[in-house]
Order: sequence, then structure tokens, then C-alpha cells
Amino acid sequence: MQNIDLSALLLLLISAGAYVAATYFMKLWVSSHHTLLLSALIVLTLVIGVASEVFVLRTENMGQVYFIIIGLECVLVAAFAKLALNESYSTSELAGLFLIVSGVAILQLPDANTSKQEDAVKAVSAPKGMVARNAPQVPFRKGKADKLFVTL
Repeated sequence: MQNIDLSALLLLLISAGAYVAATYFMKLWVSSHHTLLLSALIVLTLVIGVASEVFVLRTENMGQVYFIIIGLECVLVAAFAKLALNESYSTSELAGLFLIVSGVAILQLPDANTSKQEDAVKAVSAPKGMVARNAPQVPFRKGKADKLFVTL
């Protein structure tokens, strides 16, 4: 797996935070009043979370993105529940949270063998002047087909 850059990590943090906010609004919606405002906040925060995740998924590995979002959500939910809702955690729950965060951190460590293999594949599969990220890219050729796409 490749390391995720800082801008992608920020978007993943926004996504995880939006999912945590949506979950909190759902909790309020179920436990109190089914108001239109809470319904709108649930939809808005879910849209923000999904949009942030989609932007990152355009350039990063799906599995890695999912692992990071789940890890961030666990940490954010635990912090929010402790600070805002005054919830407490047992030792085993804290140990589980630590294992989740450790797992996500381990996934970010570079693998020497994999990176050399990926570099070799990129060198062979990338057309001249193009950079292959996760899949080989094919240069766009103008012709009759592009007129069809423009008219659609």
C-alpha cells in the first residue's frame, strides 16, 4: 500500500468527522424529536462525508481509504462521546481502540519489496510522458468517437 498524502488525509478526516456528526444527529433524532432540522443535518453531514470520501477515492486505494476512515471514526467517536456525552470506557474498550489505531498506522508503513515491484510495474505500464498511479492510463485520441461524447 502507498502512503496517503496530507490533502487526502485531511479529506478523510473531514469525511470521518461528518460521519460522526451524522451519527450524533441520528441519536438525537431517535431519542427526542423527529424534527425537520435534525433530518436536514443528518442528510447534510452524510453528503459531506460521502463527497469527501469520493474525492479521495479518485486517486487512492479503496481498501486503504476505508481502513483509515474507520480508524478515524473510532477515535473521533470515542473522543466526542467522552467529551460531549460524558461516556466512560473500560480497559478492554480502550485496548481495542488502541489496536485499531495501531493497525491503521501499520498499514501506512512502507513495504520495501512492494514499493520496488510497484516502481517496476509503473515504469513498464506508463506511456511516455504520463504517470501511472494505480492503474495504467491510456492517452486520449481524438477522432470520430469524441464527437459522439460531446453530442451526448
